[in-house]
Amino acid sequence: GVPVAEALRRAAEISPRDNDITARMYAPVLLGMPDILQALDLSNDRAHATLTLARDTRVWQVEVPAGAVAPVWPGDTDISLMTPQGWVDARTSATAPEWLHDPLTFHRLVEKPQQRAVYAQLNMVTDVTGETLEEFGERIAERVRATHPRALILDLRLDRGGNMDLRFGFVRELIKAETDSTRLFVLVGRGSFSATQAIIDDLDRFSNAVLVGEPASSRPNGYGDSYRIVLPNSGLTVRTSIKWHQVDDSNRPYTAIDIAAPPTFASYVEGRDPALEAALAYVPRPTLDAQLVAAGSAGGLTAVKSTLASYLSDDANRYVDVRHQLIIAPQSLFAAKRLDEALYVAQYASERFPLSSASWSVLGHVAEWTGHPELARRAGVKALELEPDNREVRALMERLAAAGHK
Repeated sequence: GVPVAEALRRAAEISPRDNDITARMYAPVLLGMPDILQALDLSNDRAHATLTLARDTRVWQVEVPAGAVAPVWPGDTDISLMTPQGWVDARTSATAPEWLHDPLTFHRLVEKPQQRAVYAQLNMVTDVTGETLEEFGERIAERVRATHPRALILDLRLDRGGNMDLRFGFVRELIKAETDSTRLFVLVGRGSFSATQAIIDDLDRFSNAVLVGEPASSRPNGYGDSYRIVLPNSGLTVRTSIKWHQVDDSNRPYTAIDIAAPPTFASYVEGRDPALEAALAYVPRPTLDAQLVAAGSAGGLTAVKSTLASYLSDDANRYVDVRHQLIIAPQSLFAAKRLDEALYVAQYASERFPLSSASWSVLGHVAEWTGHPELARRAGVKALELEPDNREVRALMERLAAAGHK
Protein backbone atom coordinates (compact mmCIF):
# COMPACT_ATOMS: atom_id res chain seq x y z
CA GLY A 1 0.00 0.00 0.00
CA VAL A 2 2.97 2.35 -0.33
CA PRO A 3 2.18 5.41 -2.48
CA VAL A 4 4.14 5.61 -5.73
CA ALA A 5 5.75 8.90 -4.69
CA GLU A 6 7.09 7.28 -1.52
CA ALA A 7 8.42 4.33 -3.50
CA LEU A 8 10.29 6.67 -5.81
CA ARG A 9 11.61 8.69 -2.88
CA ARG A 10 13.05 5.58 -1.26
CA ALA A 11 14.53 4.48 -4.57
CA ALA A 12 16.26 7.83 -4.90
CA GLU A 13 17.88 7.31 -1.49
CA ILE A 14 19.79 4.42 -2.98
CA SER A 15 21.79 6.95 -4.98
CA PRO A 16 21.11 10.46 -3.70
CA ARG A 17 23.54 12.13 -6.08
CA ASP A 18 20.73 12.97 -8.48
CA ASN A 19 17.31 12.13 -7.09
CA ASP A 20 15.35 13.08 -10.19
CA ILE A 21 17.43 10.91 -12.50
CA THR A 22 17.46 8.05 -10.00
CA ALA A 23 13.70 8.22 -9.56
CA ARG A 24 13.11 8.11 -13.30
CA MET A 25 15.55 5.22 -13.63
CA TYR A 26 14.01 3.12 -10.88
CA ALA A 27 10.35 3.88 -11.57
CA PRO A 28 9.82 1.10 -14.15
CA VAL A 29 11.63 -1.39 -11.92
CA LEU A 30 9.68 -0.48 -8.80
CA LEU A 31 6.31 -0.47 -10.48
CA GLY A 32 6.88 -3.68 -12.41
CA MET A 33 8.83 -5.99 -10.07
CA PRO A 34 7.28 -6.94 -6.70
CA ASP A 35 10.56 -8.68 -5.80
CA ILE A 36 12.31 -5.30 -5.86
CA LEU A 37 9.60 -3.67 -3.74
CA GLN A 38 9.95 -6.43 -1.15
CA ALA A 39 13.74 -6.16 -1.13
CA LEU A 40 13.47 -2.40 -0.51
CA ASP A 41 11.11 -3.07 2.40
CA LEU A 42 8.28 -1.40 0.54
CA SER A 43 6.13 -4.52 0.53
CA ASN A 44 5.78 -7.72 2.52
CA ASP A 45 4.59 -9.71 -0.49
CA ARG A 46 6.86 -10.87 -3.30
CA ALA A 47 3.91 -12.05 -5.40
CA HIS A 48 2.02 -8.75 -5.65
CA ALA A 49 2.61 -5.01 -5.70
CA THR A 50 -0.08 -2.82 -4.12
CA LEU A 51 0.12 0.67 -5.57
CA THR A 52 -1.67 3.80 -4.36
CA LEU A 53 -2.55 5.99 -7.32
CA ALA A 54 -4.00 9.49 -7.44
CA ARG A 55 -5.45 11.69 -10.14
CA ASP A 56 -6.92 15.07 -9.25
CA THR A 57 -9.04 14.38 -6.13
CA ARG A 58 -9.42 10.67 -6.75
CA VAL A 59 -7.19 8.23 -4.79
CA TRP A 60 -7.36 4.48 -5.26
CA GLN A 61 -5.31 1.29 -4.85
CA VAL A 62 -4.37 -1.26 -7.49
CA GLU A 63 -2.92 -4.71 -6.85
CA VAL A 64 -0.55 -5.81 -9.61
CA PRO A 65 0.50 -9.48 -9.62
CA ALA A 66 4.03 -10.50 -10.51
CA GLY A 67 4.29 -11.57 -14.11
CA ALA A 68 5.52 -14.91 -15.30
CA VAL A 69 9.21 -15.33 -15.99
CA ALA A 70 9.82 -14.14 -19.52
CA PRO A 71 10.98 -16.76 -21.99
CA VAL A 72 14.62 -16.71 -22.98
CA TRP A 73 15.08 -14.83 -26.25
CA PRO A 74 18.00 -15.32 -28.62
CA GLY A 75 20.81 -13.03 -27.53
CA ASP A 76 21.72 -12.06 -31.10
CA THR A 77 18.28 -10.89 -32.25
CA ASP A 78 16.72 -7.58 -31.28
CA ILE A 79 13.17 -8.31 -30.09
CA SER A 80 12.69 -5.05 -28.20
CA LEU A 81 9.92 -3.92 -30.58
CA MET A 82 7.91 -7.13 -30.27
CA THR A 83 4.66 -6.50 -28.39
CA PRO A 84 3.90 -9.22 -25.81
CA GLN A 85 0.52 -10.89 -26.00
CA GLY A 86 -2.09 -8.83 -24.17
CA TRP A 87 -0.06 -5.62 -24.04
CA VAL A 88 -1.36 -2.32 -25.35
CA ASP A 89 0.58 -1.17 -28.41
CA ALA A 90 1.03 2.43 -29.54
CA ARG A 91 0.83 1.29 -33.14
CA THR A 92 -2.52 2.18 -34.69
CA SER A 93 -2.08 0.26 -37.94
CA ALA A 94 -3.63 -3.19 -38.30
CA THR A 95 -0.33 -4.84 -39.19
CA ALA A 96 3.30 -4.33 -38.26
CA PRO A 97 5.75 -3.04 -40.87
CA GLU A 98 7.64 -5.71 -42.76
CA TRP A 99 10.78 -5.64 -40.61
CA LEU A 100 8.77 -6.43 -37.45
CA HIS A 101 6.63 -9.22 -38.92
CA ASP A 102 8.71 -12.18 -37.76
CA PRO A 103 11.93 -11.31 -35.88
CA LEU A 104 12.47 -14.88 -34.70
CA THR A 105 12.70 -16.26 -38.23
CA PHE A 106 16.39 -15.69 -38.80
CA HIS A 107 16.37 -16.16 -42.60
CA ARG A 108 13.42 -14.35 -44.24
CA LEU A 109 12.84 -13.84 -47.94
CA VAL A 110 9.83 -11.88 -49.20
CA GLU A 111 9.18 -10.99 -52.82
CA LYS A 112 7.53 -7.63 -53.47
CA PRO A 113 6.54 -7.72 -57.13
CA GLN A 114 4.50 -4.51 -57.01
CA GLN A 115 7.61 -2.62 -55.89
CA ARG A 116 9.87 -4.72 -58.16
CA ALA A 117 11.89 -5.67 -55.10
CA VAL A 118 13.20 -8.71 -53.28
CA TYR A 119 13.33 -8.21 -49.51
CA ALA A 120 15.71 -10.37 -47.48
CA GLN A 121 15.90 -10.10 -43.70
CA LEU A 122 18.76 -11.61 -41.70
CA ASN A 123 17.92 -11.58 -37.99
CA MET A 124 20.93 -13.54 -36.77
CA VAL A 125 24.28 -14.33 -38.40
CA THR A 126 23.76 -18.07 -38.17
CA ASP A 127 22.85 -21.24 -39.98
CA VAL A 128 19.33 -22.54 -39.38
CA THR A 129 17.86 -26.02 -39.55
CA GLY A 130 17.90 -27.06 -43.19
CA GLU A 131 19.78 -24.03 -44.48
CA THR A 132 23.25 -22.60 -43.97
CA LEU A 133 23.84 -18.88 -44.14
CA GLU A 134 25.63 -19.36 -47.46
CA GLU A 135 22.62 -21.29 -48.79
CA PHE A 136 20.38 -18.42 -47.72
CA GLY A 137 22.56 -16.14 -49.81
CA GLU A 138 22.22 -18.55 -52.74
CA ARG A 139 18.44 -18.56 -52.31
CA ILE A 140 18.39 -14.75 -52.39
CA ALA A 141 20.57 -14.64 -55.50
CA GLU A 142 18.40 -17.24 -57.25
CA ARG A 143 15.26 -15.16 -56.69
CA VAL A 144 17.03 -12.08 -58.02
CA ARG A 145 18.07 -13.93 -61.17
CA ALA A 146 14.52 -15.26 -61.62
CA THR A 147 12.62 -12.01 -61.04
CA HIS A 148 15.08 -9.26 -62.13
CA PRO A 149 13.97 -6.79 -59.43
CA ARG A 150 14.85 -3.12 -59.37
CA ALA A 151 15.96 -3.45 -55.76
CA LEU A 152 17.46 -6.18 -53.61
CA ILE A 153 16.97 -5.11 -50.00
CA LEU A 154 18.92 -6.71 -47.16
CA ASP A 155 17.50 -5.79 -43.75
CA LEU A 156 19.97 -6.10 -40.84
CA ARG A 157 18.21 -3.86 -38.33
CA LEU A 158 17.25 -6.66 -35.90
CA ASP A 159 20.50 -8.59 -36.32
CA ARG A 160 22.67 -8.20 -33.22
CA GLY A 161 25.31 -10.68 -34.36
CA GLY A 162 26.14 -14.34 -34.33
CA ASN A 163 29.05 -16.15 -35.95
CA MET A 164 30.89 -13.78 -38.28
CA ASP A 165 32.96 -16.64 -39.74
CA LEU A 166 29.80 -17.84 -41.52
CA ARG A 167 29.31 -14.63 -43.49
CA PHE A 168 31.72 -15.02 -46.41
CA GLY A 169 29.60 -17.16 -48.75
CA PHE A 170 26.52 -15.10 -47.89
CA VAL A 171 28.25 -11.83 -48.71
CA ARG A 172 29.66 -13.31 -51.94
CA GLU A 173 26.18 -14.25 -53.16
CA LEU A 174 24.82 -10.77 -52.45
CA ILE A 175 27.66 -9.18 -54.38
CA LYS A 176 27.03 -11.55 -57.32
CA ALA A 177 23.33 -10.67 -57.24
CA GLU A 178 24.06 -7.01 -58.02
CA THR A 179 23.61 -6.06 -61.67
CA ASP A 180 23.26 -2.87 -63.67
CA SER A 181 19.50 -3.14 -63.23
CA THR A 182 19.34 -4.53 -59.66
CA ARG A 183 20.67 -2.24 -56.95
CA LEU A 184 21.57 -3.60 -53.51
CA PHE A 185 20.28 -1.73 -50.46
CA VAL A 186 21.35 -2.55 -46.90
CA LEU A 187 19.06 -1.39 -44.11
CA VAL A 188 21.06 -0.67 -40.95
CA GLY A 189 19.91 0.40 -37.49
CA ARG A 190 20.76 0.63 -33.82
CA GLY A 191 19.92 -3.06 -33.42
CA SER A 192 22.70 -4.01 -35.88
CA PHE A 193 25.71 -5.14 -33.90
CA SER A 194 28.77 -7.38 -33.55
CA ALA A 195 29.02 -9.96 -36.36
CA THR A 196 26.47 -7.94 -38.32
CA GLN A 197 29.00 -5.11 -38.43
CA ALA A 198 31.33 -7.37 -40.41
CA ILE A 199 28.62 -7.93 -43.04
CA ILE A 200 27.94 -4.19 -43.23
CA ASP A 201 31.62 -3.41 -43.72
CA ASP A 202 32.12 -6.18 -46.30
CA LEU A 203 29.23 -4.90 -48.40
CA ASP A 204 30.31 -1.28 -47.93
CA ARG A 205 33.80 -2.07 -49.24
CA PHE A 206 33.19 -4.75 -51.86
CA SER A 207 29.81 -3.90 -53.38
CA ASN A 208 27.93 -0.88 -54.66
CA ALA A 209 25.37 -1.20 -51.88
CA VAL A 210 23.44 1.85 -50.72
CA LEU A 211 23.32 1.89 -46.91
CA VAL A 212 20.03 3.22 -45.55
CA GLY A 213 18.78 3.92 -42.02
CA GLU A 214 21.05 4.90 -39.16
CA PRO A 215 24.50 3.82 -37.91
CA ALA A 216 24.94 0.40 -36.36
CA SER A 217 25.56 0.13 -32.63
CA SER A 218 29.08 -1.18 -33.19
CA ARG A 219 32.00 0.36 -35.03
CA PRO A 220 34.18 -1.05 -37.85
CA ASN A 221 37.19 -1.63 -35.57
CA GLY A 222 36.45 -3.02 -32.14
CA TYR A 223 36.44 -5.90 -29.71
CA GLY A 224 34.10 -8.86 -30.12
CA ASP A 225 33.79 -12.60 -29.45
CA SER A 226 32.34 -12.27 -25.98
CA TYR A 227 33.46 -14.75 -23.35
CA ARG A 228 30.74 -15.83 -20.92
CA ILE A 229 31.43 -15.81 -17.19
CA VAL A 230 28.89 -16.89 -14.56
CA LEU A 231 29.51 -15.23 -11.19
CA PRO A 232 29.71 -17.97 -8.52
CA ASN A 233 27.49 -16.45 -5.81
CA SER A 234 24.80 -14.50 -7.64
CA GLY A 235 24.68 -16.64 -10.76
CA LEU A 236 24.67 -13.47 -12.87
CA THR A 237 26.20 -13.75 -16.33
CA VAL A 238 28.95 -11.36 -17.39
CA ARG A 239 30.31 -11.23 -20.94
CA THR A 240 33.71 -9.84 -21.87
CA SER A 241 34.81 -9.17 -25.45
CA ILE A 242 38.17 -10.84 -25.92
CA LYS A 243 39.17 -10.45 -29.60
CA TRP A 244 40.08 -7.33 -31.57
CA HIS A 245 38.63 -7.06 -35.08
CA GLN A 246 40.14 -4.48 -37.43
CA VAL A 247 38.72 -3.50 -40.80
CA ASP A 248 41.07 -0.63 -41.65
CA ASP A 249 43.46 1.86 -40.06
CA SER A 250 40.79 4.50 -39.40
CA ASN A 251 39.07 5.19 -36.12
CA ARG A 252 35.60 5.75 -37.53
CA PRO A 253 32.83 5.77 -34.91
CA TYR A 254 30.51 4.01 -37.37
CA THR A 255 30.19 2.91 -40.98
CA ALA A 256 28.79 5.84 -42.94
CA ILE A 257 25.14 5.66 -44.00
CA ASP A 258 24.31 6.93 -47.48
CA ILE A 259 20.69 7.88 -46.74
CA ALA A 260 19.59 8.71 -43.20
CA ALA A 261 16.16 7.23 -42.45
CA PRO A 262 16.07 6.43 -38.72
CA PRO A 263 12.93 5.11 -37.03
CA THR A 264 10.67 7.58 -35.27
CA PHE A 265 7.88 7.13 -32.77
CA ALA A 266 5.45 8.76 -35.20
CA SER A 267 6.32 6.26 -37.95
CA TYR A 268 5.98 3.37 -35.48
CA VAL A 269 2.50 4.55 -34.47
CA GLU A 270 1.50 4.75 -38.12
CA GLY A 271 3.01 1.36 -38.94
CA ARG A 272 5.43 2.92 -41.42
CA ASP A 273 9.06 2.05 -42.13
CA PRO A 274 11.10 5.13 -43.17
CA ALA A 275 14.17 3.10 -44.16
CA LEU A 276 12.31 0.69 -46.43
CA GLU A 277 10.37 3.59 -47.93
CA ALA A 278 13.65 5.41 -48.65
CA ALA A 279 15.13 2.33 -50.34
CA LEU A 280 12.06 1.75 -52.51
CA ALA A 281 11.89 5.44 -53.50
CA TYR A 282 15.64 5.76 -54.14
CA VAL A 283 16.77 7.88 -57.05
CA PRO A 284 20.55 8.12 -57.60
CA ARG A 285 21.98 11.53 -56.75
CA PRO A 286 25.25 13.10 -57.92
CA THR A 287 28.11 12.87 -55.45
CA LEU A 288 29.03 16.00 -53.51
CA ASP A 289 32.08 16.67 -55.66
CA ALA A 290 29.99 16.36 -58.85
CA GLN A 291 27.40 18.75 -57.42
CA LEU A 292 30.08 21.27 -56.49
CA VAL A 293 31.76 21.08 -59.91
CA ALA A 294 28.40 21.66 -61.60
CA ALA A 295 27.61 24.54 -59.25
CA GLY A 296 31.01 26.11 -59.79
CA SER A 297 30.68 25.90 -63.56
CA ALA A 298 27.22 27.48 -63.43
CA GLY A 299 27.59 30.11 -60.74
CA GLY A 300 31.15 30.28 -59.44
CA LEU A 301 32.14 30.47 -55.78
CA THR A 302 28.77 31.79 -54.60
CA ALA A 303 26.98 28.79 -56.08
CA VAL A 304 29.54 26.38 -54.59
CA LYS A 305 29.03 27.86 -51.12
CA SER A 306 25.25 27.56 -51.47
CA THR A 307 25.40 23.98 -52.76
CA LEU A 308 27.77 22.90 -50.00
CA ALA A 309 25.57 24.46 -47.32
CA SER A 310 22.49 22.78 -48.78
CA TYR A 311 24.21 19.39 -48.86
CA LEU A 312 25.37 19.64 -45.26
CA SER A 313 21.95 20.73 -44.01
CA ASP A 314 20.07 17.97 -45.84
CA ASP A 315 18.78 15.57 -43.18
CA ALA A 316 19.26 12.63 -45.54
CA ASN A 317 23.03 13.27 -45.37
CA ARG A 318 23.13 13.19 -41.56
CA TYR A 319 25.31 10.06 -41.39
CA VAL A 320 27.43 10.34 -44.55
CA ASP A 321 31.22 10.51 -44.30
CA VAL A 322 31.44 14.27 -44.75
CA ARG A 323 35.18 14.35 -44.07
CA HIS A 324 35.86 11.94 -46.94
CA GLN A 325 33.56 13.88 -49.26
CA LEU A 326 35.35 17.12 -48.44
CA ILE A 327 38.72 15.54 -49.19
CA ILE A 328 37.62 14.45 -52.67
CA ALA A 329 35.70 17.60 -53.63
CA PRO A 330 38.61 20.11 -53.75
CA GLN A 331 40.60 17.78 -55.98
CA SER A 332 37.65 17.40 -58.38
CA LEU A 333 37.13 21.16 -58.42
CA PHE A 334 40.79 21.73 -59.22
CA ALA A 335 40.68 19.14 -62.02
CA ALA A 336 37.71 21.08 -63.44
CA LYS A 337 39.82 24.26 -63.27
CA ARG A 338 37.62 25.80 -60.57
CA LEU A 339 40.61 27.09 -58.60
CA ASP A 340 38.97 29.55 -56.19
CA GLU A 341 36.25 27.05 -55.41
CA ALA A 342 38.78 24.25 -54.84
CA LEU A 343 40.73 26.37 -52.38
CA TYR A 344 37.57 27.44 -50.55
CA VAL A 345 36.35 23.86 -50.04
CA ALA A 346 39.81 22.68 -48.97
CA GLN A 347 40.00 25.45 -46.38
CA TYR A 348 36.49 24.64 -45.19
CA ALA A 349 37.45 20.97 -44.75
CA SER A 350 40.50 21.82 -42.64
CA GLU A 351 38.42 24.13 -40.44
CA ARG A 352 35.65 21.57 -39.95
CA PHE A 353 38.04 18.65 -39.37
CA PRO A 354 41.13 20.23 -37.77
CA LEU A 355 42.35 16.87 -36.40
CA SER A 356 42.36 15.21 -39.82
CA SER A 357 45.81 15.03 -41.38
CA ALA A 358 44.17 14.21 -44.73
CA SER A 359 42.19 17.46 -44.69
CA TRP A 360 45.34 19.51 -44.06
CA SER A 361 47.22 17.50 -46.67
CA VAL A 362 44.63 18.26 -49.34
CA LEU A 363 44.63 21.93 -48.37
CA GLY A 364 48.42 21.99 -48.68
CA HIS A 365 48.39 20.47 -52.14
CA VAL A 366 45.50 22.59 -53.41
CA ALA A 367 47.15 25.73 -52.05
CA GLU A 368 50.38 24.78 -53.84
CA TRP A 369 48.53 24.11 -57.11
CA THR A 370 46.62 27.41 -56.92
CA GLY A 371 49.66 29.57 -56.19
CA HIS A 372 49.44 30.06 -52.40
CA PRO A 373 52.79 28.67 -51.19
CA GLU A 374 52.67 30.17 -47.68
CA LEU A 375 49.23 28.67 -47.05
CA ALA A 376 50.52 25.38 -48.46
CA ARG A 377 53.46 25.46 -46.04
CA ARG A 378 51.24 26.15 -43.00
CA ALA A 379 48.87 23.36 -44.01
CA GLY A 380 51.79 20.99 -44.49
CA VAL A 381 53.10 21.78 -41.00
CA LYS A 382 49.68 20.97 -39.51
CA ALA A 383 49.43 17.73 -41.49
CA LEU A 384 52.85 16.56 -40.29
CA GLU A 385 52.00 17.40 -36.67
CA LEU A 386 49.11 14.95 -36.97
CA GLU A 387 50.86 12.38 -39.17
CA PRO A 388 54.66 12.76 -39.11
CA ASP A 389 55.28 9.91 -41.55
CA ASN A 390 53.05 11.22 -44.35
CA ARG A 391 55.38 10.92 -47.33
CA GLU A 392 53.22 12.95 -49.72
CA VAL A 393 53.22 15.91 -47.33
CA ARG A 394 56.97 15.56 -46.75
CA ALA A 395 57.49 15.72 -50.51
CA LEU A 396 55.27 18.82 -50.62
CA MET A 397 57.34 20.49 -47.90
CA GLU A 398 60.57 19.66 -49.73
CA ARG A 399 59.24 21.25 -52.93
CA LEU A 400 58.18 24.36 -51.02
CA ALA A 401 61.56 24.59 -49.27
CA ALA A 402 63.39 24.26 -52.58
CA ALA A 403 61.33 27.19 -53.87
CA GLY A 404 62.35 29.29 -50.86
CA HIS A 405 59.24 28.76 -48.69
CA LYS A 406 60.55 27.38 -45.42
